[in-house]
Amino acid sequence: MQRALIITILLSGMACDRLHAGPSLAGPTGVLTIPSALTLSKWEVDASYDLWNLDSPTGETSFSSLRGGVGVADQPDGGLEVGLTKPSSNMLNLSDAYIWGKYRIPGILTGGALAVGGVFSTDKRHYSSVFVVGSSAIHENFTLHYGGGVNVYGDPMGWAWYGGRRDNGRANAAFAVFGAQVDIKAFTINVDYNGSYISYGVTFFPDSFFSVQAFQLGRGDFERMSGLDHQYGFGVNLRF
Repeated sequence: MQRALIITILLSGMACDRLHAGPSLAGPTGVLTIPSALTLSKWEVDASYDLWNLDSPTGETSFSSLRGGVGVADQPDGGLEVGLTKPSSNMLNLSDAYIWGKYRIPGILTGGALAVGGVFSTDKRHYSSVFVVGSSAIHENFTLHYGGGVNVYGDPMGWAWYGGRRDNGRANAAFAVFGAQVDIKAFTINVDYNGSYISYGVTFFPDSFFSVQAFQLGRGDFERMSGLDHQYGFGVNLRF
């Protein structure tokens, strides 16, 4: 089912064109759970907060993601953004901040954008990730994102923002990501695959400063091993 949806996204992406940058749950601008190749403009600031519940064998618990980023460089077809993400989940022992950054490389991908970046844990329990991602648009209202990367460090059952799990619980060393966005007036429909599960949601932009989103995260290898199940989530974003 997941493979069929990914293939559909890829085929549909052959007819897209507009590039859209929004916050991802890990921090870098992107779709829902994955980064895109777009970056914030120089001195543009992004602040976001998202909250969702997790069902577990011991009851229901919450997971939140507070993050902020700023564009620190801007050039034709290029840019650089950096930021911090402060996740919180008692069940996953997840509370320390992540440092992240993304550089959009100018002049590499014809008709689109290409970026390299990473999300780095400030403790040794959880995984850090490095990625390369492209964004292409061939239609005004449809954007395709694609790429991959590697997970490094981390305890076997530490948290990883991207990728599946081996039989022993350790995060896969390499992962692939895909995503698509459809813009319909003041709404953006988001679908992505973070290397482990598919997520979907919708973002409402009443203006360029404020947006709200609702989403549903999938259930991947880590969640099945841990007996976890993501519930619907909601978030707000300010950009100025």
